[in-house]
Amino acid sequence: MRDEGPQREIARVWGENFRVYGADKVWRQLNREDTRVARCAVERLMPQLGLCVRRAKRHRTTPPSPTRSRHVRPVWSSGHFARRHRTGCGSQT
Repeated sequence: MRDEGPQREIARVWGENFRVYGADKVWRQLNREDTRVARCAVERLMPQLGLCVRRAKRHRTTPPSPTRSRHVRPVWSSGHFARRHRTGCGSQT
């Protein structure tokens, strides 16, 4: 069929580049090598071949300990109290 040639080329380019190229980079590399393939064809064929980019694992933080209390901000820094004797420009009156 017409997709067999591009499938071999896509698999070759993807394998030569440490299996990290996505469809866009595979398409660009194929065009550099004068193998004219439509980008939409590369995007369609890569999942069919089982070729996909490895994604980074989600960064997981340490869950908070249920026995320790959370840090409570002091009242003076909570922003509830307006400063006295201040004007809009910052100079004292």
